[in-house]
Amino acid sequence: MGTDEEAIIEILCTQSNFGIKTIAQFYEQSFNKSLESDLKGDTSGHFKRLCVSLVQGNRDENQMKQPLLLIPLLYEAGEGQWGTDESVFNSILVTRSYQQLRQIFLEYENLAGHDIEKAIKREFSGAIEKGFLAIVKCCKSKVDYFAERLYDSMHGLGTKIRL
Repeated sequence: MGTDEEAIIEILCTQSNFGIKTIAQFYEQSFNKSLESDLKGDTSGHFKRLCVSLVQGNRDENQMKQPLLLIPLLYEAGEGQWGTDESVFNSILVTRSYQQLRQIFLEYENLAGHDIEKAIKREFSGAIEKGFLAIVKCCKSKVDYFAERLYDSMHGLGTKIRL
């Protein structure tokens, strides 16, 4: 009936560059369409930009440089101004190594007085919020992220079944 944004988030936001590129390659072989073109057609707005950025698999997984200059940029793009500059969050969360992101998140908390997850919840909503939060949570601990997803899938009135 519609796009399963949670499935897209769970797959694209949790994979390495190699994982994303491998999935995209098999997707194209199986469906004779590029994953990127289908994402562009089935998503919109800031979430579309996040999906397209992720499917390109351009995270610098080996980057060891100090990311301290990014912390004020991230703060100013969100809580430090009226409105939110989604592109700054997208650029940092999609291209920086997990090691850099963990350092950015620690320093962000020192600057803002709360963690990056709270900032994302304040500044975003819907699928883009869930996507950014998935990246943050996976960066902190993929095991915790997947345990939480499993719990959420079974908690409540009924088990969610997706086929």
